[in-house]
Amino acid sequence: MAVALPAGYDWQLGHPCDRTQLLDYLQASVRESLGSASPLGHLSSTLDRFLSRETPIWWVVTARDRQIVGGLWAGRSQEQRRGDRQTHVFLVYVEPSHRRRGLATALLMQAEEWARAQGDHGLSLQVYADNPGAIALYQRAGFSVESLNLSKPL
Repeated sequence: MAVALPAGYDWQLGHPCDRTQLLDYLQASVRESLGSASPLGHLSSTLDRFLSRETPIWWVVTARDRQIVGGLWAGRSQEQRRGDRQTHVFLVYVEPSHRRRGLATALLMQAEEWARAQGDHGLSLQVYADNPGAIALYQRAGFSVESLNLSKPL
């Protein structure tokens, strides 16, 4: 069962053959978070490694003309401290002109519903520290910081 969407929008279940649309949204997400100069070539290899029937995609489409305006891509992983099975959210993205309408919240609720149906014990995702809007969205949805990903350029 799918989570209710705001009026004027419908769900459309994605498929691994939707790779081009998914790649477009991954690239847009990185550009918005890290800037237009960010390298994007690695995102294609991410899809090569993880996109399958086991990592579902849900699209939000406009009810009138069925245009894709948002998407969710998720898969299953294992929480490292306790070993619990969990759902990892690879992507939540909503087109800028369709934001602030509850679509991203609905996408996160859909991920949670799918996780529960799989018997998973939690959700995880990665967000860039310099994306305060996304951080606020995730915190409103009940996410909290569980670990920090540190890096050091060489």
